[in-house]
Amino acid sequence: MADYNITLVMVGIGTSLVGKELVKHLELNESENIVFADPENALHDALDLNRGIINTFFNPATAFAMRDRIFGGGMNELNEVLAKWKDAFYIPPKRNQAFNMGATLIFRGNETLFAHLDASPGDHADTQRVIDLAIKAVSI
Repeated sequence: MADYNITLVMVGIGTSLVGKELVKHLELNESENIVFADPENALHDALDLNRGIINTFFNPATAFAMRDRIFGGGMNELNEVLAKWKDAFYIPPKRNQAFNMGATLIFRGNETLFAHLDASPGDHADTQRVIDLAIKAVSI
């Protein structure tokens, strides 16, 4: 297998203490350089990501994402993930952060190669597609 130089960075809304607890829960080794806490959600605000209960939870994308999980064979995966999260449920520092959605982004320098802004809970970028695009980006 080829050796790729890809830098993974994860930024979550919350305190650094919660970030450390989450890293331990997920058993992410050597993660101190890739996992960052953003209690004020400055990055979320700067990227203007989706937020709010009406715009996210009640978004039709939520129902479609659940449909895709149920009929696309993803329920086992979802159940596995949810079983692990029962011990890692964290409340954001501010109540209005509870319905902030995330994003998956791929950059090469200042160039954005891929951007998926989660529209609702369960609406995420396809992991294999993201991996393939990241590998392609460093192969060029």
